[in-house]
Amino acid sequence: EVSALLDLSDVDVRPVFLLAVNTGMRWGELMSLAWRDVDFERGLITIREPKNNETRYVPMNQAVRDALEAHRRQQGQEAGGIVPAVFINADTGRPFNDLRRPLKRALRKAGVDRHIRFHDLRHTAASHMVMAGVDMRTVGAILGHKDPKVTQRYAHLAPDHLKGAVERLDY
Repeated sequence: EVSALLDLSDVDVRPVFLLAVNTGMRWGELMSLAWRDVDFERGLITIREPKNNETRYVPMNQAVRDALEAHRRQQGQEAGGIVPAVFINADTGRPFNDLRRPLKRALRKAGVDRHIRFHDLRHTAASHMVMAGVDMRTVGAILGHKDPKVTQRYAHLAPDHLKGAVERLDY
């Protein structure tokens, strides 16, 4: 579903969705992200004023790095030079106010008929990290959670993952 969502989303919002599901960044963090906060050499994104007011660093995987590099090139061509904000609405020149319609459109095209909000992409990132074997403490650090209980609420395990865990038992 994640691949289909990304493949079928509108080109102008695809990088936002891709970062959301690969980093678990909050909507406000994504919309306030500036190019000065993206360190391609170190592979880190700096979140300067997160919800808990403590600067944190989110690692970039190769998909995020590739998407941001392509987005930066595209943005530079369209704007006649790099603008400070990473994600801007090309029509207004300001950060997006709302991506509910593009998200709903991409989900419909992908055949996903559940009600999914933008914030659910953050939950998806956490769940996929846990299912990939990342420990909860690390997931919490990436998401910026101070309380491990909050991270546990974010990590929803897929039924196939749970089934696979039980099948590992062999007495």
